[in-house]
Amino acid sequence: MIKLDELGEPSEFWDYFFQISQIPHASGCEGQVREFIRREAEKFDFEAILDKAGNLLIKVPSKERNSKKTNIITIQSHMDMVCEKNDDIIHDFSKDPLKLKVIEINNEKWLTAEGTTLGADNAVGMAYQLTLMKRIHSKELDFGPLELELLFTVSEEAGMFGALGIDKNTIKGKYLINLDSEGDDTLCCGCAGGTLLEGLMKLKRIPLSEKDKNYTTLKLEIEGLIGGHSGVDIHKGRANAIKLLSEILWKIDKEFQIHINQINGGGSSFNAIPRESYSIFFTKIDERPKIQEFVKDLSSKIKGLYEGIEINMNIILKEVKNHTDFTHMPLDIQKKVLDVLYLVPNGPISFHPKTKGVNTSVNIGYIQTKKRGITFAAFQRSSNEYDNKFLYERMISLMNLAGFKITKLGSSPSWTPDFNSKLLQISKDVYNELFHEEAKIRITHGILECSFFNNYFPNTEIIAIGPSGEGAHSPDERLKVNSVSKVWKFLLALLNKIMKE
Repeated sequence: MIKLDELGEPSEFWDYFFQISQIPHASGCEGQVREFIRREAEKFDFEAILDKAGNLLIKVPSKERNSKKTNIITIQSHMDMVCEKNDDIIHDFSKDPLKLKVIEINNEKWLTAEGTTLGADNAVGMAYQLTLMKRIHSKELDFGPLELELLFTVSEEAGMFGALGIDKNTIKGKYLINLDSEGDDTLCCGCAGGTLLEGLMKLKRIPLSEKDKNYTTLKLEIEGLIGGHSGVDIHKGRANAIKLLSEILWKIDKEFQIHINQINGGGSSFNAIPRESYSIFFTKIDERPKIQEFVKDLSSKIKGLYEGIEINMNIILKEVKNHTDFTHMPLDIQKKVLDVLYLVPNGPISFHPKTKGVNTSVNIGYIQTKKRGITFAAFQRSSNEYDNKFLYERMISLMNLAGFKITKLGSSPSWTPDFNSKLLQISKDVYNELFHEEAKIRITHGILECSFFNNYFPNTEIIAIGPSGEGAHSPDERLKVNSVSKVWKFLLALLNKIMKE
């Protein structure tokens, strides 16, 4: 059991963070955590408003209600989390609480979860907002003429559906502070836009015939990869388990004749870099040793490409003894599927000429074999609308050639930075005054709800902040403990500075 009182200030933050971690809140299942927040607001006599999309707005009125200087500030987070776990962990995200623990790395304390995502993305935002509510109610904090509107959105991780469906009268403030960024020394003022595509290849499965009894069943697995966030980690040279698997399968199929039963990989989240994948296929018994040697040689070469990065990569080929489904894809369809998976781009595509950060990228997020066919998702991002459209057209053309049915599951605009923003300038000044150094200004390759807010509410200036963390969207996710108090101190100073405008 972690000792919350040893994690530092604000103590209420850690208490709220722990309570949130005990409440299931996967994308689309935010009801329990939303009700928890609503009850807290009710306890503090703050008005709670629920919109049609499921977003919750808590209104914290100004203490100077008759003041002509009343200024509305929106502070926003999202209520859902990415649900990823290691294969050897038994955890049901629909009902099981997370198991938190503190670890130490290079004399720094980090909060993490046992074998699952931590959900700091975005429980940190909710915990900050709840702490503000509690301290304002107890009169420990007073922001004078400022009226705070605390916005909690739904389904950010599943397609930004809360931001997409937000009531257009919700945000009335001059400034919006998003709490879904990462880096306690960083002010985020822009983000990439994105498009999510899903390709479906319908299958009419073929059973192995009686003459094929000399076939054996093999399972090819990729495991032990780092994974991570497909936006902020895409440039770090990490392997994508689906791409590795498809490349190996393509080479095996070219060298030997195999019959693929299924290909699966990634979790339920399209915006996480897949850590694990597997395929089950049939091959002639006398070719099994040759394939094993072939894969062993490929494995050695592939590991060399990721030396020093994917240190726990495992590429495993083994015989399956108790497999009961002896059907496979038609060979012409199999070839088309493997060709598309082999050719589809993945990872950084281009870099921004000014910021030198990633400009355009693609992540193959998941692949699933079901009765109706084989489905895979590709999530593309770009800070440039032209590049985003160009890449979309390339992806569509490639999948059309192979006969995939393509569905556009969603898209989001980019958040174009305004370097002359008054809120950004105030934030830079506050950071410098507090910490005696310049804050880093960042345009993230992650996609934030700010892109929708910037589009819907063009007169509202926006920044995004948050404590330091690593491994978002993976079971390695962790939160740097001492950065929580640093960002809290900055947030309070920023609100006080705005109050004095």
